Amino acid sequence: FAYGQKGSSYTYKKYVLDKEELVNTQYNMQTTWTPSWERIYRFNTILDNLDKVEQTTQKVHDQVAGEAYFGRAYYHFMLMLSFCLWDEDAPGIGYRDGLNPGEVPARETVGYTLTRIYEDLEKAEELLTKAGCTQFNLKTSFRPTVPTVKALRARIDLYRGKYDSALENANAALAA
Repeated sequence: FAYGQKGSSYTYKKYVLDKEELVNTQYNMQTTWTPSWERIYRFNTILDNLDKVEQTTQKVHDQVAGEAYFGRAYYHFMLMLSFCLWDEDAPGIGYRDGLNPGEVPARETVGYTLTRIYEDLEKAEELLTKAGCTQFNLKTSFRPTVPTVKALRARIDLYRGKYDSALENANAALAA
């Protein structure tokens, strides 16, 4: 984004996410809030309809499901980074697992939302392992793999101050 706006006086404020600029504009709604909920809805739709797909293999089924669980966890985490305080009892964003396109879940605590994120990451790791996606794949490097799950888990653990778990997950991701 910043490269595309090279030379614009507006670029710096957006690049550094200037707090006053974010509070006084709809920037966060247009770039984080709405797109994240839309992507979560898409992942939920995939998870709900995946068993209806007939022309697939179990490996592809598990890979797509694992990627959807990872994506849902990732976008909930991104929403928490943007809109929540990092205290287990602070108001969180809830967790969207329904199929209503306009649904925004009721607020829950950050701890509740993090628990749901970790559950989705566990499912993602299990399914991606079953699908054989245990190493980074340079051919399709944009797709999540088990090391990607471990890297995200390490990042979340850093925010929570769980340094031993963060180090363990980061080392596992780097080993891949």
